[in-house]
Amino acid sequence: NPTGVLIPVQILASIAECCKDNKIRLFLDECFMDFTGREEENSLVEKLKEYPNLMILKAFTKMYAMAGVRLGFGLTADTELIDRMYQAGPPWNVSVLASAAGKAALKEDDFVKETVQYIRKEKEYLYQELDTLRVQYWKSAANYILLKADRDLKERLIAAGILIRDCSNYRNLSEGYFRIAVKSHADNEKLIAALKVVLER
Repeated sequence: NPTGVLIPVQILASIAECCKDNKIRLFLDECFMDFTGREEENSLVEKLKEYPNLMILKAFTKMYAMAGVRLGFGLTADTELIDRMYQAGPPWNVSVLASAAGKAALKEDDFVKETVQYIRKEKEYLYQELDTLRVQYWKSAANYILLKADRDLKERLIAAGILIRDCSNYRNLSEGYFRIAVKSHADNEKLIAALKVVLER
């Protein structure tokens, strides 16, 4: 985040090793990992016992589109840290609604597989169209694409009824960096049609 580009697992493991040697806690965000379709080979979950300094963040909110529910969880082999986090947080850290939504989501294996395939197909469509428009972008493993364009692209698209994410507030990014969501084919077509209009001005 925000590029959607995966860091190779070998590099992550070497970072985790370095952090372990230097007694540094490593916090790894894997909230978009579901969209890769290759979670087992790209995740460091299997390395948790090897790196007790490692904590991995996971979420239901991305894959299952339930951002308002705010359901996620952390994984670590450091049981002392878990105890301290529970002591610092409220006893009702997961609501009844979020708990029910999470349990229902865990049963949706087919939905996840279909979503991964659909997102992959739609990303290829968007890549082809962005190539045609000569827009600079980064191929993503997630359900969004980071791109670079004119600074006022967001405002021009708002006028066309489309909202994209301004990424200029991310560290090391500047004005002109934006993120587009990979949505339904009809919505993606609308985005490309709007881009064709606003980029020709």
